[in-house]
Amino acid sequence: MARAEKILSGCSVIFCVLILSSNGVAGNLRVGSLEIYPYVSVSAGYTDNVYLTGNDEVSDSFFLISPGVKLVLPMGWYP
Repeated sequence: MARAEKILSGCSVIFCVLILSSNGVAGNLRVGSLEIYPYVSVSAGYTDNVYLTGNDEVSDSFFLISPGVKLVLPMGWYP
């Protein structure tokens, strides 16, 4: 039952991030010609041997949320 709760909470986080991003909360910003793009990366995984041991294996699932910022500065050359 605990695994189902973890999966449900992880799906809830992913759903909230996608809804907020599509409503324009994570838009781009401009400072002169510099463009700033904030973003959030969400991933999930599963391992069947958390402690990398030959015996007494413990399995677990995990979720990783990584915020970041992408900076774009045009160099002035356009084809």
